[in-house]
Amino acid sequence: MTDVLEKGIIEQLPQIPYVLDQVGEALKWAKEELSQGEYYKVLETANEVAKYTKSISDPNFYKVHLVLASILTNIENVLKKDRFAKFDTPSKATEKALEKINVQPKDVEEKGCFKSILLKLVPLAKENENLFVVFLIGIKHDLQEILKGMEKANVKVPITAKDYVTILGYAFVMDNIRMARLDLLNSSWKVYNDITIILNSIKY
Repeated sequence: MTDVLEKGIIEQLPQIPYVLDQVGEALKWAKEELSQGEYYKVLETANEVAKYTKSISDPNFYKVHLVLASILTNIENVLKKDRFAKFDTPSKATEKALEKINVQPKDVEEKGCFKSILLKLVPLAKENENLFVVFLIGIKHDLQEILKGMEKANVKVPITAKDYVTILGYAFVMDNIRMARLDLLNSSWKVYNDITIILNSIKY
């Protein structure tokens, strides 16, 4: 099944050797570093990010850093590893994207996981709406993973305490984003609305 998802990502990319090589290398690295379940989830998320990136990229400038950030973000200490040098560019676009969407452990310790996410997301929506959407797509797929587990168990409530906390945390984040009255594009609100629909379908 991973082969199908990998192919789905590649098919959405422009046929530019540099882009294909970069994404192919990112997929290879993620596959080697992550567990099979983690990698599968990365592929599902990256497929949606690739589709979004295709829709907002200029024909002469594909924003490959968005797809790369989506694929590489779950690799621990990714920016500190020698292998990341393959993704380094003069603009540091992928490095900056990963810095923007990665929540730092020290922030989680000081502020809590979901408050740290919120403090990342609201400024990001104002500074770089594309990365804001990439972050939201990641949240959406976290929730979809929980939903799949519930459907498999044929229940309408979270199965584990971790799932329950995740749902409550993301509900807190979404409520605060709504109250922030952000000026977003319709494509961004669509991803936000997808998340709220999932949250509203779960009893918590």
